[in-house]
This record gives sequence, C-alpha cells and structure tokens, in this order.
Amino acid sequence: GHFTFYVSCDNLALQSELSALIDRAEVSFLVRKVWFTPAGFSLNGKPFANSPLYRISEHYRFALGKAVDELGHSHVIVTEDDLLPSPDFLFYFRETASLLDQ
Repeated sequence: GHFTFYVSCDNLALQSELSALIDRAEVSFLVRKVWFTPAGFSLNGKPFANSPLYRISEHYRFALGKAVDELGHSHVIVTEDDLLPSPDFLFYFRETASLLDQ
C-alpha cells in the first residue's frame, strides 16, 4: 500500500485500552506501530509547561519526530481521534502529495 498507519497517544493510562481497541476493531493489520508519549516528556522547567496547548504541541513534536526524523517518512497526514474521513480522503492526499514537493 501507499500508506503506513501509526497511532500516537499522549496518555499512558490508555495504553492497554487503546491496544485492545485496535485489535477489536480489526485494524491491527493497518496499524504498524502505536506510540505513547513518554511520561513527563520535556515538560519540566519549560515556560508554559502546564498549558494544555504546550502539551499538545509537545505531543505533535514527539509524533512528527518519530515519523519524519526517526523513520524517514517524507509526508505525514495528521488527524485527530474524532475525524470521520471521506471515502476519498487517502486518495486525495496521494494524488496531491507531489504538490508539496514543488
């Protein structure tokens, strides 16, 4: 396939529940890896560390760092857990990915 699926979660308390959900939903064949943000990741001593926006941005930095820096993916699609994509969602990104390279 053209796509590799990863799931990134910033709540370690949900680790077993999320893994079980992926197995129950019969999508485990699609999901290559589930990442969990390390507890307390780079929050200590940072300005605005207690801000929810800071925690969200750190989670995005963690997940994008995994996908781009560690695994070498050239393109990444980020969605939230409440997104219901259209049937042509992945087709659209596959067909327009070359525009990002220009």
